[in-house]
Amino acid sequence: MLISEQNVEVARSFYVAFNAGDMEAVREMLDPDVAVGRELEGGPETGPFVGRDAVMRGWERNREAWGGSLTVEPVSIIDAGDRVVARMIAHGVGRGPAFNLEITTVTTFRNGRTILIDYFWDYAEALKAVGLEE
Repeated sequence: MLISEQNVEVARSFYVAFNAGDMEAVREMLDPDVAVGRELEGGPETGPFVGRDAVMRGWERNREAWGGSLTVEPVSIIDAGDRVVARMIAHGVGRGPAFNLEITTVTTFRNGRTILIDYFWDYAEALKAVGLEE
């Protein structure tokens, strides 16, 4: 299996583990030096998120805010060499109204683990960031 195919498989495995609430498996997919490079403009979380513990705390806070119901449904996962572009819909049902939110991540891998995560509201902008067009 090519490295880029392996990265796509890690991305798919992330969604399965996250949605199952297996945060230990999610943690193992992260490089110890993982960072969120680009956050969602106007998003609920503000960083910086540097290091496995900081990234995990942010995700766990988001899950808790939605009573553990936060899930992410991949719409498409595109191989971009050492990066993967994943378009997804986040779903949550908490104490307030439910939400369905489309976001895209560009995830950079090193040695089969996530080292950098960039978030985008706009799918076309994420594709452009890796040199692809919609």
